[in-house]
Amino acid sequence: MAVFSFMAVFLFIFEGVIAKVQLEPQNATVLQHSEARFNCCVNEPGWTVMIWSLNRLLALTILETSGVVNSTGRFSASDYSTGGASKWEFIIENVLREDSGQVTCQIQGSEPVTAQLSVQESGAVEIEGANRTATEGEQVTFQCLAVGWFPAPLLSWALNGMPVPKELFNSSFVEAGTVLNSSSSLGITASSSVLVECLATVPALGTPERSGVFLTVAKVDKPQTRDQTVLIAVTVSFSAAALLVLIIIAIVLCCKRKKGASECPAI
Repeated sequence: MAVFSFMAVFLFIFEGVIAKVQLEPQNATVLQHSEARFNCCVNEPGWTVMIWSLNRLLALTILETSGVVNSTGRFSASDYSTGGASKWEFIIENVLREDSGQVTCQIQGSEPVTAQLSVQESGAVEIEGANRTATEGEQVTFQCLAVGWFPAPLLSWALNGMPVPKELFNSSFVEAGTVLNSSSSLGITASSSVLVECLATVPALGTPERSGVFLTVAKVDKPQTRDQTVLIAVTVSFSAAALLVLIIIAIVLCCKRKKGASECPAI
C-alpha cells in the first residue's frame, strides 16, 4: 500500500496533464455521524492520479487505471465514470464536527478544486411539564427547551399544526461546552382545547424535531340572558296599567273638586 501511495504522489508531481475538474456540491451541510458525499468530475480521459484531501490532510488516492489505491478509516470512493468523462464519488463516513472545513479534489497538472463541508448536531427538544388544563380566558405560558444542538436551533411553535407568528414568542440560547442549548416561551389565552407543539431544527435536519402537549380548556358557565321580547312586553303591560290607574285617580279628584257640578263624567 505504501508503494502504491508513493507511486501516486510521484505521478501527481511529474505528470503534466491539464484537465478541467468539477467538484460538487460546492457546499454540503450534514448531521454529525451521518455520511458526506462529494463528486469529482474530469471532462476528459488521460489523467493519472486523483488526490482527495480533507482540511489539507491526504484522505484518498485514486489511479485512473486501477482505482482506489489507499482507503483508510472513514474514507472511501465509488466510480461512476461513463464514456470519456470520469466521475468519482468521495465518501466520508461517520462525519464529526471537526471534519468541518475544506474538501479538495486535485488532478495532476491542474489546480485543486475545493468545496465546503459543514457538520451540525441535532439534540433533544421538550416542552416542560405535561398536558395542561385551564379555564376559558385564562393566560397560559409554555416553556420549551432544546438541548445539545450545534449551531443554535431555530425554535418555533404551532397550535393544532398551524404556525404561531414569531412576534408571539421569544427565544434565546446559551453555550454548554461544545453544544448550544436554546429555550423559548409562548403565552396564549385559553379559548378552546388545542395541541401545542414546539419545533427545533438546524439546516442539516430534514424534518424538525418536535415536542407536543395538549391544552384542555374548561368552558365557564355564563348567566342565562333573559328574553328581551318578554321583558319588553312585561314593561309595556306594567306601564299601561299604571297609566290607567293614574287616569282614574285624576278623574276622581276632578269630581271632588267640582262641588257645584250636578254630576261627574262617567268612568
